[in-house]
Amino acid sequence: MRIVLLTTLVPAGPPSGGVYATLELSRVLSTYGAVERWAVWNLERGHAPDVEWRGALPTSLAHLRRHGVAHALSHAQPLSVGRFYRKDLCASLASVTRADLLFVDHLAMWQYATIIEAGRTVVYSHNVEAEIYQRAVKVDRGLLKRVVWSYEAAAMARYERNALRRANAVLCPGTRDWSLLRDRYGVNAHIWYPPVANARPWPARTAAVCA
Repeated sequence: MRIVLLTTLVPAGPPSGGVYATLELSRVLSTYGAVERWAVWNLERGHAPDVEWRGALPTSLAHLRRHGVAHALSHAQPLSVGRFYRKDLCASLASVTRADLLFVDHLAMWQYATIIEAGRTVVYSHNVEAEIYQRAVKVDRGLLKRVVWSYEAAAMARYERNALRRANAVLCPGTRDWSLLRDRYGVNAHIWYPPVANARPWPARTAAVCA
């Protein structure tokens, strides 16, 4: 089986849930066939390029936050999707030969899905993105930020619905996201999250005793 894996960032640096999930996805997919791995950016500046991940250019968090704003606004896309748009990457992906499976790791990478011909397409939704921005509208007191979050919430709801309904299958990390995807978008996702070695439950907080 020929598999193409698309992700946003080369999974490196300090461990996080997203990094761990992407690394494990890459490992599991390799047990099914040959995996061609593509990422948009690499946050490990100054390091030699990781030959395992194609297309990745070094960037900083500051540049990542600013990148793609004009593209997102002109295409009515979420800003968090636009930051992962690169015209040169589109050209590179156009030369990718047909895959049996296209695995889209992170919703922002759906914008490249139509470029690659594949028998089936699977999306791993790390979060229900629109819900995050809808919460931000409610809790942020700054007017400008609330305007930005409102735009992002509406744009993400449209983008998220379109991507998840068009994919052949959707994965999500837990039962809460599974319920949200079902109720919001009518998507029957499959729950998957890699087992975390040596994980321990977070100890419950003890209520303070008043004297």
